Amino acid sequence: MKRFYDDPSHVGAAESDAMENEYARFFGTGQTAMMINGEWLANMLMELGEEVTVRWDVAPIPVPEGVEGGTTVGMYQFDAITADCPYPDAAFEFLSFMAGEK
Repeated sequence: MKRFYDDPSHVGAAESDAMENEYARFFGTGQTAMMINGEWLANMLMELGEEVTVRWDVAPIPVPEGVEGGTTVGMYQFDAITADCPYPDAAFEFLSFMAGEK
């Protein structure tokens, strides 16, 4: 966390919070070279449309030397079954899989 707050190579935490979703625009216009983010960024970039001037893609996060493979930052997003879900049994089966060992 200290690096996040003190490293001048990127936008600081306070400025980032104040900019809301500007980080997608920074990335999409080449002002940010790489970023760790969630699956929602793909939709944000697509919604920016022609504003996005770079070719972008998704890649695995590198694992530092000496760290066990499969280790990463972040966490899985929340999942739920809504009250108006047309297939609650299938949704439950899927969520059981998502939360299971596999």
